Amino acid sequence: MPPGGFDYYLISNNVKEMILIFREANPFFQGQLLWTGFDIKFIPYKREKRKIGKSRWTYGKKVKMLIDGVLAYSYSPIRMMSIFGGVIAILGFLYAIWLIIAKLIGIALIPGLAPIIILIVVLSGIQMLMLGIIGEYLWRTLDQVRNRPPYVIEKIYD
Repeated sequence: MPPGGFDYYLISNNVKEMILIFREANPFFQGQLLWTGFDIKFIPYKREKRKIGKSRWTYGKKVKMLIDGVLAYSYSPIRMMSIFGGVIAILGFLYAIWLIIAKLIGIALIPGLAPIIILIVVLSGIQMLMLGIIGEYLWRTLDQVRNRPPYVIEKIYD
């Protein structure tokens, strides 16, 4: 994806036919164009400010397009949730160990607060990790249901 994205495009019949195969409910057209893997030539141009009228490209539409693009072509948010949940759970376990050591060496702790904090941190981390795992399964199911071809053949040579 070029910086700033792209607004205009000229596509061949092969690209058009490939994109028409997709049956996505929330398509991200720029991602579909780039996903096909055909040779791309970007022609840079300078965007000028609008002189007449007001754009109907609202903030909400821009956010929706961002979400559609990220969710359609990246499993990173799901992976980040899994990793974040694992890190939180590990930090909770480390905090529990530190509290046990602090109790053994005689550091004064607020009674009753430590177990509650440990439970909240550890269980929240485990829940996030489990949600990430469920998300991974959903992503794989979504990939299967999209029925995108695993690769695109541009030309067959005899």
